[in-house]
Amino acid sequence: MAQAPTGSGRDSLLTVIEQGEEGLLRLLLEYVETNEHGTWTTRLYATSAPGSRRLKQVLWFESEGMRPDGSPVQPATPRVVRRTLQAVDAFDGPVPVLSEPRTVRLDDVDELISFIEDEDRDLSVVVAAPVPGVSTAKWAQAIGSLTRDAVGCASFFVLEPAAADALNARLGSTHAVPAGAVRTFVPRVDMGDWADARRHRILTAKDDERRAQAEPEVHRATDSSRGYDSAAEPARR
Repeated sequence: MAQAPTGSGRDSLLTVIEQGEEGLLRLLLEYVETNEHGTWTTRLYATSAPGSRRLKQVLWFESEGMRPDGSPVQPATPRVVRRTLQAVDAFDGPVPVLSEPRTVRLDDVDELISFIEDEDRDLSVVVAAPVPGVSTAKWAQAIGSLTRDAVGCASFFVLEPAAADALNARLGSTHAVPAGAVRTFVPRVDMGDWADARRHRILTAKDDERRAQAEPEVHRATDSSRGYDSAAEPARR
């Protein structure tokens, strides 16, 4: 174990713990900073097991905060999460873990369907249907802003109009994404099952407006933990 002050805050400390054995390497980085707003902790767990069948390389982030009075507070997503996803090709099985929303064109629909239907993923796949009269680029920018604190907890896809029609034809009436809505596909989708369809929540523009007025930070992820695989070939976990 190694500890060292970082000098980046009024009171900050970086702790590094590394453990290794045959075929397995574990690393923990913990960064704790105390300032006038409280104490903020970010942890990165990394494991490397080249011989593993499923999880060859894994990164897992956690963050927590405490106010000066000792009460807990959920911090925003650490910048290191987005920067890591921008620098590393990360996957949950075949599903990419994205640092920003990805635009889906007609030719991309088959791939998106495979992400939604993948039985091994633990990551949510969030799909935004086009808004009539709003350009795809502008809608993607809005989705990126609304979901900035969910980076690493889900991957976001913004549909072009032709892609939306093709995707909904494949999803059917139970799991379609209505125009202007955002639908979250949690793991283990059962296409055609109306009972299952209730698990995959739909957020409309009206719902979003009401929530934004009631709770400005509604888009913040409820779970501060983020874990994903880092690999050059997503099929080889």
